[in-house]
Amino acid sequence: MTADDLALHFIPKQWRPFFEIRHLTEGAKEWRLELIEKEGSIPPELKEKGAVLNGFMRPVEIIDFPFQGKLMYIKFYRRRWKVAGENKSHFNEYRFHRPGMKTTDAFGDFLKGLDRTELDEFCTVWPGVRDFWQED
Repeated sequence: MTADDLALHFIPKQWRPFFEIRHLTEGAKEWRLELIEKEGSIPPELKEKGAVLNGFMRPVEIIDFPFQGKLMYIKFYRRRWKVAGENKSHFNEYRFHRPGMKTTDAFGDFLKGLDRTELDEFCTVWPGVRDFWQED
């Protein structure tokens, strides 16, 4: 198994068909995984119209379960497309996180399942987590 094969396991399954790894880096307190939309992911409405790449959308960053004692940040880069010779941009829509909570669905479910005391204890150990959601 190569390092790239291993890194694929950090990508939640629902995004593997659409994104590939740009970088995986380990920091002092976190992992940072950057995913880029696959080049062949042309929006359906442009498939037969001569689509050309038109840069990238603003990246979206969420967090996932901690790994080896460090938070896992995942940043998604989506491509922007246009029809050759036109100015209107098109892009694929993805739901990266639930409204008000910038975590993967599985990690969000885990956090939502904690009672107030457990959540406070978790956020004491992982202080960066609380910054990624808004109280209901």
